[in-house]
Amino acid sequence: MKKNLTILFLFLSSCASFVSKETKSVATFPVEEAIYAKNWDERKISALSVYETKGLCGGLPKINVKTAPGFCVGLVDNGEGMVFPRTGAQVSKNQILVVDMGGWKESNGKLYLLNTEGGKVVRKTILDAATSKNPLVKKALDRPHLIMKGPDGKFYLSSTSMIITLDPLSTPVENSFKVIIDQIPNLGLHPLKVFTFDNEMNLYVNVGSATNVCQKQGSIFENKSECSEVEDLNKGQAQVRKYLRNSDGSYNPQFVVYAKGLRNSMGLMWDKRKNILIQAENSRDNIAEYEKSLDNVNLPHEELNLLNEGDHLGWPYCYDNNLTNPEWRNTNCSNYKAPHKLMPAHSSPLSLMEYSGTLFPKWYQGRMLISLHGYEPRGHRIVAYLRDDNGLPTREPLSIVYGWDAKGNQAKGSPVGLSQLEDGSVLIIEDKSRKVLRLFYDSKLGDGKPVAEIPEYIAPPQQNKDELLKQKLEKALAEKNPPLFAQIQKNMIDRHCSGCHAGADARGLELAMYDFEGNEKRIIENKKEKQILYHLRSEKSFAQMPPDGFPTIQEKDSLVQLYIQWLQSKGIDSL
Repeated sequence: MKKNLTILFLFLSSCASFVSKETKSVATFPVEEAIYAKNWDERKISALSVYETKGLCGGLPKINVKTAPGFCVGLVDNGEGMVFPRTGAQVSKNQILVVDMGGWKESNGKLYLLNTEGGKVVRKTILDAATSKNPLVKKALDRPHLIMKGPDGKFYLSSTSMIITLDPLSTPVENSFKVIIDQIPNLGLHPLKVFTFDNEMNLYVNVGSATNVCQKQGSIFENKSECSEVEDLNKGQAQVRKYLRNSDGSYNPQFVVYAKGLRNSMGLMWDKRKNILIQAENSRDNIAEYEKSLDNVNLPHEELNLLNEGDHLGWPYCYDNNLTNPEWRNTNCSNYKAPHKLMPAHSSPLSLMEYSGTLFPKWYQGRMLISLHGYEPRGHRIVAYLRDDNGLPTREPLSIVYGWDAKGNQAKGSPVGLSQLEDGSVLIIEDKSRKVLRLFYDSKLGDGKPVAEIPEYIAPPQQNKDELLKQKLEKALAEKNPPLFAQIQKNMIDRHCSGCHAGADARGLELAMYDFEGNEKRIIENKKEKQILYHLRSEKSFAQMPPDGFPTIQEKDSLVQLYIQWLQSKGIDSL
């Protein structure tokens, strides 16, 4: 490998001359701009997760993870000042774009341009929804997720409700905005959008479900035979849409529901050679809520699907290979299309890509690479799948990056975006750790053969701890005057909140099962007391929580009053 790979950024294949510009020192760089010295070991590290690097990986600091022989992961940008980066795309051999979702707060996203200048990596904020007065910028950067270069060479960006094109090198960038698709539903639990193009440049877009499993309309509540969220096309969620490209390059807003019964299609990939659409499904959570014999850690599995027009894949009625969900126990799941292949449970596939470069061994040509974001034991990996003659994934996933566990100040791996760079390496964006990384291969260090290491069964974690917390909660509730928050824990958090807010991958605020003392402390420390009330009431522009709603108005009113009592006991008004 040429020497320039050891001194330049990440995707350079030939040496380039850079004009040095005056910059602030590494120790005092501003929060919104990260500047790293040529001597990478002298960089300042102050991000959420700290990688203890050792040696070099294609010229970048090598992070401490396990990899297939010959592979390594290098640290590009340590993430100071980022909030929740999700995906990246290469602009030129010296520049990449990175999308920062800005957390789950509306219209808080950013777009960064990373440059190599004078042997240094400089990150510049080129768009910021929070400070912009342009309504289009605020909408285009409302929890943005995917940035990619389309087959036409233009850069496409998705927010929760629209897809635009932009020119990242124009000044100002927003003057280059062109709205491609607008008014995509973004209500509820899964507002983020991914998309892909077929060979005719038609556009396929994920519209995730508003709920976990549409349980309020299930047989355990209303004894209904269908979920209006997926079956009523006017609601338009839990589906993949197809938007046809017009001859003038615009898109027909009258979409086709290409496939439905899909909880959240965060991985979409069009195979150009086989003309097929492959989808990775993020399956439901908290399956044991109404069926205690099921295991929340090992069930259900995620899915890989081949989507054809008109398919119904069975959400919310079914899980795994057409087994009936507890909330929809009267459903005949043989009426729906079964998954093409089951993936590791709760591994959370967030990015699909087909490898077409020449840097990796020949075995990887045409293989599918997938980022597994999940914090359960089978997640936090990057895996590869063999593909059959029809282009479909086959056999079990093999790991390229694994052992991505918490070590000291290093958090678990949280890979989201994967994108191939010009030199054949792969860009990786981590959201929770706020890192930009690069997957590199050196044939002198190993044959690159991926590793079969994902365990088939994993015992549910922390059973003893959960049992002790449960006993403590039951004891508190048995008192003559039970603590208000113990009542909130049992009737609200354990029943309605823990499915999305428990564990290390909790959204926004962790609310553990049974832990009424710890949860009360976390809510107060994070200053979420009144925000939770607004979510319960669905007021002040706060999304309804729980996303499925309450089974009855009476239960909702009762819990709201209980929560107000607790607020008042803490000296907090409920207005």
